[in-house]
Amino acid sequence: IKDVFALGLFFLSILSKPMAVTLPALLLLFDWFVNSRISRKDILNKLPFCLPAALVAADILWTVMLNKDGTIPSGLPVYINMLAAFYGLVFYPLKFLWPSGLSCLYPYPDFSTAIPARVLAAPALAAVWAAAAFWSLRRTKILLFGSAFFLITVLPVLQWVQSGHCIAADRYFYIPGLGLGYMLSALLVFAFERLKPLPRKLLAALLAAAFIALFCSAYNRSFLWRDSALIWADALKKYPDSQVALANSAQALYSMGLY
Repeated sequence: IKDVFALGLFFLSILSKPMAVTLPALLLLFDWFVNSRISRKDILNKLPFCLPAALVAADILWTVMLNKDGTIPSGLPVYINMLAAFYGLVFYPLKFLWPSGLSCLYPYPDFSTAIPARVLAAPALAAVWAAAAFWSLRRTKILLFGSAFFLITVLPVLQWVQSGHCIAADRYFYIPGLGLGYMLSALLVFAFERLKPLPRKLLAALLAAAFIALFCSAYNRSFLWRDSALIWADALKKYPDSQVALANSAQALYSMGLY
C-alpha cells in the first residue's frame, strides 16, 4: 500500500512541478549512498516511477524544442547552448556560497561579439569539481553524493536548449541547493569535530554572523516583491540594457497609471 501511495504522490508532484521527473534517479542515488551499490532489485523498484517521469520529460522536451507552429526555432548554436548549460552548473553554486546580485532575471550574456570569459571558464571549473568529487571517494561518499544530487536535480533546468530569455533563475535552485547544503553541513561537522575549543568558538561565531546577515538580506529583499514595478526596477539596476526588464518595467508602470 505504501508503494502505491508513494507512486500517487509522485504523480501529483510531476503534475505540479515537472522538475520532479528526477525522483527515480535520486532514489537510485540514495540506494548507492546507503548500500554502496545499486542492485537489480533497486532498479526494478524504481521502474513504476520511470514511466510517468519519461512521459513528462518527453513532453517538456517536445514543448521546448518546437514552437506553436511546429517548426524548430533558430535559437543559439549548439556549442553556445552547451556552454550555457555548463555556466549554470557553476552559476548556482557561486550564488549559493555568495548570494549577491540576486535578480528576478538573469539574461543571456551578449554572444554577438565574443563569448564572455566567465562562460568559457565554466566547463573547466565543472571538470575540476567532478574530478574532486570522484577523488574524494577514497575517504568519503559525501562529496560525490552531494554533487550528484545537485547535478541530477539541476539537469532539467540547464539551458541545453534555449528556452526563454534567462540563462538561469533563482527558483530553479531550491531543490538542487539541498545537495550543496548537505556537503557544506558535512564539511562544518568535520571541522567542528577536529578543531580545538577556541577555533571552534570562532567558527561558531562566524557562522552565527553569516546566518544573521543572510536572514536580514533575505528579509529586505522580500519587500521588492510587493509589486512588479519594484522587482523590475531592481532587475534594471543589474541589467540596464535588458529588453525584457525594460518592457516589463514599462508595463508595470503603465498599469499603475505612471505613463
